[in-house]
This record gives sequence, structure tokens and C-alpha cells, in this order.
Amino acid sequence: MASDLVRFSIAIPEGLLNEFDEYASHRGLLVNRSEAIRDLIRDALVRDELKNPLTDVVGSITLVYDHHVHDLTRKIDEVQHSYPGIVISSMHVHLDHHNCLEVIAVHGPSLKVQELSNMLIGIKGIVYGKLTTVASQSALSKADAAQGHRHGSGDETAGAGAPEASDARHEGGPGHDIDQR
Repeated sequence: MASDLVRFSIAIPEGLLNEFDEYASHRGLLVNRSEAIRDLIRDALVRDELKNPLTDVVGSITLVYDHHVHDLTRKIDEVQHSYPGIVISSMHVHLDHHNCLEVIAVHGPSLKVQELSNMLIGIKGIVYGKLTTVASQSALSKADAAQGHRHGSGDETAGAGAPEASDARHEGGPGHDIDQR
């Protein structure tokens, strides 16, 4: 990839540069300014791409709810099951005697992922809900190509390496279970 790099100069106020350097150092993941700027550019391009309702996205839906609310867990399950192929997996954690955390991994067209998120968060009894889309499939493919490797079977029609659907429930220890759908 080093041969693909292009050098360019930018003019920036010193104060802004100092703030940027501090920002980059606090993140702890960035080695130098060039990598920090590449990271910000990639992030901006992916955020812009995620605005397209047809963009294939990956992310998670996080829910917090009181599991004692009548029929709530059944409603959550029903909504998830009405989006086959979008819900990849979910993890259910008992936070305390009343509250549960559900993290649902999703993959699919942005419009469908947003629709699923809205349906889940809108269920009466959900205390907190948030959709986080972290990448588009094309951004992941570009990153893989830049790094020279691929994930999954290579069959792009199979969901770009997404896990196979399964109804098996796996116990993850006391108070935790992972539900692979």
C-alpha cells in the first residue's frame, strides 16, 4: 500500500493543529498525523455513505428494558424474527433484578436496519434504545482490499461473511446468554 500513498500539504492554524495533536494522542490508536487524518477522512466518507438508504451497513441496536413488563421480551423477539437476514446475533445480559441489556448485531440495507431499530425502540417498555451503524459493506471491502485480505467465504451473495443463521441458544455464564439467530 505504501506505493499508493500521495503526499500533500495543508495550511492550518497552529492552535487548531495543537488541538488535533492532543485529540489524536488521547485516542491512543493513532501513530502519527497522517494516520489520524486518514482515519478522519475514512470516517467522514463512511458517515456520508451511510446516509444512502440502500447502503449495506453493519452495526448494533442496544436496548435497555425492564423484563418484568408484561409481554415485552416476546414483542422484542417477534420484531427481531420479522427481520430475517438483518438480525445476525443478539446478546442478552441481566443488569439487575429488573433491567436487561440487549445488544443486537445487524447487517443489511440502511433503510431496513433503521426500520428495525425504530420498531424495537418504539416498543412500550423500552427504557433506552440506540442504533449505531459503524460501517458500510463497501467501506469494509475497500479496507480489506487496502490491507490485502478478505473475510468470509468470498461468496459476496452470502452476506459478505456474515454468520449463518441458527436458532441455537448458547449460554455465556451466569446471567448472560448469547442468542445466535
